[in-house]
Amino acid sequence: MQKFCKTKFLFPFLFLSLFVLGSVFVNTASAQTETRFFNIDSSYDWQGREEIEATLLRTSDNLYFYVEKGWWESRTSQEQNDIRIALFELGEEFKNKIYPVLTANFGSEPKPGIDRDERITVLIHPMISDAGGYFSSGDVYSRFQYPRSNEREMVYLNAKYIDKPQVKSFLAHEF
Repeated sequence: MQKFCKTKFLFPFLFLSLFVLGSVFVNTASAQTETRFFNIDSSYDWQGREEIEATLLRTSDNLYFYVEKGWWESRTSQEQNDIRIALFELGEEFKNKIYPVLTANFGSEPKPGIDRDERITVLIHPMISDAGGYFSSGDVYSRFQYPRSNEREMVYLNAKYIDKPQVKSFLAHEF
């Protein structure tokens, strides 16, 4: 009888554990493959495009990091690994240094913003060679007010610099 009771309680526990852990792994995997289209400024894009498809590579406490899909897929696995490490470090730098200093001096961005999300989107794509990044004020408006809006608080960074030390200053400048 005692063995039956242990089994009776063990089965639901294992089932629930598998369900919870399974959903964590599924959510992690889907975050890695989420793609969406973004409007971009053609005067900064190295090909003069107005729209690109990007993949969500990392979510930090303050930021979503999207990378232009074609550029990302053209990287070697070693380059992709280096970029993932750089994005982790950039997210930590933003959380621990850039964000506290800038908001202490200039105030905070609207929270939550137009997208009802407190995170800022960082879109990384290949740009003309002398650009470190840019900001589009139209993104904080609705598409009704500004048809090319991405309807989120965001900045754009040049993929050329994503694993270089100066990317931190570009992110700080555009934020």
